[in-house]
Amino acid sequence: LKDDLDNPQSFYDWIKRKISAEPFVNHAIWVAKIVSRVTQDKKTILWALMHDVIEDVKIGEEKLYNKYDLELIELVKSVSEEDKSLSWHERKEAYINHLSEVGTKSLIISLSDRIYNLRDMILSLKENGLSVFEKFSVWFEDQERFLLNYTSKISEVIENIDNTDIKWKIQKLNDELIVLTWYFSLIWNWE
Repeated sequence: LKDDLDNPQSFYDWIKRKISAEPFVNHAIWVAKIVSRVTQDKKTILWALMHDVIEDVKIGEEKLYNKYDLELIELVKSVSEEDKSLSWHERKEAYINHLSEVGTKSLIISLSDRIYNLRDMILSLKENGLSVFEKFSVWFEDQERFLLNYTSKISEVIENIDNTDIKWKIQKLNDELIVLTWYFSLIWNWE
């Protein structure tokens, strides 16, 4: 684990982000940093660094099975979209429905990922205007609808968490995402 925490770039092989064209590893590091605000568990932080290695980097599950335990692989899979052949709308709906089946570590990583993605999109929208949506297969309204449905589902899932401390931390992340979604809507309407 220590080697992987020291060199997260090894997961992402200099891949660039769609929105900002920054190295993908920056996204992973920031997601891990957001996760570290709510937990100091080193495994969870490492998992946050690796959250996109199956879905976006396509490192391959077999490579992960050779190096990591099943718990890590299952967590990475739990925050990944299962079937990229589906339309954007179908993938997002399936992802939202899947949230009630995942554990609290997955919820923390998923929320942290959404928070970072939305911050990145807001910055790009402020810098580039509406042209930022040309990089996506859907327009603003679809992104906004997904975020509203996502945060609503998280609110439902939170109700079933028994651990008060974890429940509060996940609620805090969800509240942050709700505020960012509101701000995103405000910027969009301003444009």
